[in-house]
Amino acid sequence: MGKFFTMEDAKIAFNLFCCVYGIGTLGMPANFSRAGPLIAVCAMIFMAFANVYASVVCSKVMLVAPRSFPFCPAEFKFDLYYNATAAGH
Repeated sequence: MGKFFTMEDAKIAFNLFCCVYGIGTLGMPANFSRAGPLIAVCAMIFMAFANVYASVVCSKVMLVAPRSFPFCPAEFKFDLYYNATAAGH
């Protein structure tokens, strides 16, 4: 593939494509008939913008997120007892 687009990126893109165009497309004819053409087209345009925005935000978060966590300090233990005692309860 390339330096910036790996096989793992292609797999993720394919999975996102399947999620967006998967089961939702099967329900669209019924949704259009129930809502009517004007409301259905407006809702479809809104959802298209919402999906694009969510994809862009997820991409930006993935760019600034650390690649891995090599260790977990003792103060960041994620059990209920520690969180309850750390909060003073």
